[in-house]
Amino acid sequence: MKTILGVAMLAAIAGVFIMTRTADQLDDDSVSRMFEDFIMYNRRSYATVSEYKYRLGVFKQNLQIAAQIQAD
Repeated sequence: MKTILGVAMLAAIAGVFIMTRTADQLDDDSVSRMFEDFIMYNRRSYATVSEYKYRLGVFKQNLQIAAQIQAD
């Protein structure tokens, strides 16, 4: 259930973000702020900096995929 809620939250965040920006405008600062919001909302924590960076990369890829889907 938590996974579904997390995915739904990510989709909602991505939807709001995509409505105001295109996929080409996914700058690192905006994505980092959105990721921090996601972490705080879902009470996530990562044990290492490398895991944090990996999860941030996955988050950014998911935003780009959502932007592509919305563009179609």
